[in-house]
Amino acid sequence: MRVQCRLPVLQMALTQLAFLAGLTVCAGLDQAVPLLTDDATQIAIAKRVLWIQQPGQATPKGAKVSLDLSISAAQLHEAVNAVAHGQDWSSRTATDAQPASPIGTGGRDDDATGAGLARSRHCQPPGN
Repeated sequence: MRVQCRLPVLQMALTQLAFLAGLTVCAGLDQAVPLLTDDATQIAIAKRVLWIQQPGQATPKGAKVSLDLSISAAQLHEAVNAVAHGQDWSSRTATDAQPASPIGTGGRDDDATGAGLARSRHCQPPGN
């Protein structure tokens, strides 16, 4: 997956949350790779957009999923996996048994069905 946010602190926090979720974060511009963003200008260059909803912002038309900043690592993992497979996802229907926790405090989701599901053959770790 890719993380592309307008504010560096949000970029860092969501990248860390993605790592906690066991997701591979890459820097490439492949449209097939799910994109987590709060930057509407990024939506035109991605097919699988997870939108970071902030107060006072409307969800752009190209976003497949809308998330808020209370998402847990396990929920992020589920959402990215759903978007990567062309499915809908809602935090209200997530199978995550734990309540949502603020960014940076979520646990790693390493169950037998979850580890590495969002990895893509198109997404190489930065530097490759």
